[in-house]
Amino acid sequence: MNAKTLSTLLLAAATAVSTFAAEGTITRVAAPEGAPRTIAEAVKNLRDTGARTAHVMKAPRLLKAGVRPNVIEYETADSAFLIPAAGSLAGNNGTFFRSDITIGNFNGTDQNVGVGFLRQGQDNSQVPLTYFTVPANTVVSINDFVGTQLKTSGLGALIFIGYDSTGKNVDNNAFLDGFSRIWTPQPGSTGTVSQSFPSVSLLDSADDFTAFALGLRADANFRTNAGIVNLDTVAHTWTVTSINNGQSLQVTVPAFSLAQPSVPVSFAGTTGNLSLMYDVSGSGFFWSAYASSVDNVTGDGWVSRATQ
Repeated sequence: MNAKTLSTLLLAAATAVSTFAAEGTITRVAAPEGAPRTIAEAVKNLRDTGARTAHVMKAPRLLKAGVRPNVIEYETADSAFLIPAAGSLAGNNGTFFRSDITIGNFNGTDQNVGVGFLRQGQDNSQVPLTYFTVPANTVVSINDFVGTQLKTSGLGALIFIGYDSTGKNVDNNAFLDGFSRIWTPQPGSTGTVSQSFPSVSLLDSADDFTAFALGLRADANFRTNAGIVNLDTVAHTWTVTSINNGQSLQVTVPAFSLAQPSVPVSFAGTTGNLSLMYDVSGSGFFWSAYASSVDNVTGDGWVSRATQ
């Protein structure tokens, strides 16, 4: 993408923001006639239409040819996006985690959006999409999105795909962005602890290129989990390797699903610092990965997105 095109996108975003008024609300609607019904169908349609994505430099034709473009990547609003981890579920020691989701529609028209929940540890290919309408030029924040809007529970990833006014076709002109905060009341206090998950492209990582998650910790005071979202129609097995000492574990993720195994403390270096590599075999599919470290005493934590 050249500088002129990037400038146009930035100007459009600035113009849209200037027209924003009060915080809006989303409306749940029935699945439109002819619209994708399942997660697998929705993702297939998205790819078949060649929907605009923030990682256009990682086009499949380049990856399949073994070419890695030497360019600077950037993030921007998109026609579809992924929240790698979200949920509504009880944790240990009296905690209860829920995800507050913010969705921005930066276009001057109402936007139909299909949402899929990729529940951890199962094949979600046939899970139905839930449809919403997001008002024009609106930022909407929804507390406990999984529980209150999707009417379900558990941990998983979320996909958001913009559709045209008929609700049947992927809207390549959709201009959406999102953000998630997963949080819990802190036991023994009146405060909360949380981790943030900004939205990423559904074409975040591809094929068998290595991805890296840096800046983690694992020792007597901190624990780390490695998260992987599989956006393919079949299961794949990833090798997660410690950059610090070369130890590794195998993580198999079902189709359209999330896995978030704990990383052994032994993976960290002598100071407790930890960075991870993610490798998988195959081509022609997309995935996303991250790692999360948490303070064992306070529950404070942070997320490191794995990037290729």
